[in-house]
Amino acid sequence: MYQIMFEGLNVPAVRVEVDSVLSLRAFNRNTGVVLDCGDGFSSIVPICDNIVHKSTISRLSIGDRDLTDYICRVLNKRGYLFTMATKREIVRNIKENLCYVALDFEQEMASHPKPSKATKKSYQLPDGQVITIGNEAFRYSEALFQPSFLHRTSSGIHEILYNSIMECPAEE
Repeated sequence: MYQIMFEGLNVPAVRVEVDSVLSLRAFNRNTGVVLDCGDGFSSIVPICDNIVHKSTISRLSIGDRDLTDYICRVLNKRGYLFTMATKREIVRNIKENLCYVALDFEQEMASHPKPSKATKKSYQLPDGQVITIGNEAFRYSEALFQPSFLHRTSSGIHEILYNSIMECPAEE
């Protein structure tokens, strides 16, 4: 690839960067932590003065696909069935428009154990059917913090994030 760029396209220079460093740099920072929740897994990359210390990088084997499957299972239990062809798009729209991360999950669950008129939100499916979303709006994201919701035994993303930060070398 580089040979084609230099010899065939006469590119004068090429710079390769770690995407997490570029993400941090987009916020005009050179030290911080990048949490990237991808489709198949989530990664945590601590960066100190634009340097990634590989030993501090952590990974959680929960990604968007797992969260999507989880919210689908929860909605299926309530009687809402999705075809495979439409499931991903519908759930993506629901997540983007109705879902959120609860600041205090236990308190939210105590306040909203079952959907009520005050807490439920409506979503219209492409076929015109209207479904209601209650505590599912925040239950799905809690799986990142409590992987046991997905029958996983790993630590939550908050613990993994903390441990990654603590593994960073001390400033001199």
